[in-house]
Amino acid sequence: MLKKLSCFSLFNMPSQFRVDSNKLKSNYYTLSKKYHPDKNKTEKNFHKITTAYNILKDDLQRAEYLVNIKDNKERIKHDMGFLSSIMELEERCYSTDKSDEENKIILNKILDDKINECKDDINLMNVSRWKYFKRIKDDFNGKQ
Repeated sequence: MLKKLSCFSLFNMPSQFRVDSNKLKSNYYTLSKKYHPDKNKTEKNFHKITTAYNILKDDLQRAEYLVNIKDNKERIKHDMGFLSSIMELEERCYSTDKSDEENKIILNKILDDKINECKDDINLMNVSRWKYFKRIKDDFNGKQ
């Protein structure tokens, strides 16, 4: 029944990066009520709905999904300038005193700006770069 639908089709949403989060949530609640395991013999549909919802509600997962459904066969090869800037940014984050609130705010702003630049053009290269910046930000802020 729901087997072959894409995440976007499942929620009756256009296949694009920007989504209406209120519509997504509303459609999720409608579908989850309809296909809840208490009302159906199988949990497969409910699991697919939940998985699709989790992908679409998270910006990075949604971007990765969009890139993957385009059937991208290209390999990512970052230039040395980008890799060097990543190393410098990591070093700056790791050498920052965690009690220096002003510097923490500045570094988080830099990382947020870098992530937002990646969001402006969803493609394989930018999604890969976004993952680098997110990992650095999560490590810097103590998220595992």
